Amino acid sequence: MRSIQVAGDAYDVGRGLGEVAAAAMREVVPRLAWYQAFEREWVGSSGL
Repeated sequence: MRSIQVAGDAYDVGRGLGEVAAAAMREVVPRLAWYQAFEREWVGSSGL
């Protein structure tokens, strides 16, 4: 029965990491999109 408990714990940890990763993506992706647009505007127009 112990192996079932370990598997359950591993699943909980994995799910927790997945939730953290999903939250991080929700935070980071809009900022990355903003940064790419900013870079296109300014770096592209200044000819750098």
